[in-house]
Amino acid sequence: MKAIGTLLRIIAIILFFALFVTTAVSYSIDAEELKESREELEEERDEHDDEIMYEEYGDHDSSDCYQCENFDDREKRYDRSETRNILSLVLNITSYLFYSGILFGLGQLVAAKGKKSEPEAVQIPAPAPAPVQAPVGTMACPNCGNAIREGARFCNKCGTIIGN
Repeated sequence: MKAIGTLLRIIAIILFFALFVTTAVSYSIDAEELKESREELEEERDEHDDEIMYEEYGDHDSSDCYQCENFDDREKRYDRSETRNILSLVLNITSYLFYSGILFGLGQLVAAKGKKSEPEAVQIPAPAPAPVQAPVGTMACPNCGNAIREGARFCNKCGTIIGN
């Protein structure tokens, strides 16, 4: 069980990083394509502006010009695409973290269950030594019950001071 839990945790980590890298690469490719599209749009807009200037349209109304409106629409579409790409990146990474976290946690639980199922050595405490009974007519230590000779000031076994 412990090995399965460890394996699940390793898979969770590898899966997260693999998905993270592929998502980041995909985002970077999309961002690069979008950048190239914006550059093309700017070139087309500059050409259109040059046409307007060289042909001397006079009063050029951009709201009436199909190309000008097309440029504006395309620019708005690129803005939406950028926003969508960023949101997609954030949502994907968040979901990868979430699901990898679940898989990692499952691995933790399985590993913990594996530890609990292994029998533990039971420690049985040693029995307390029975107090030694002093022979009749002698003194006994009040702490351990060891026989103490007459006139002793402390117990030879436990070191308890015998009252005077």
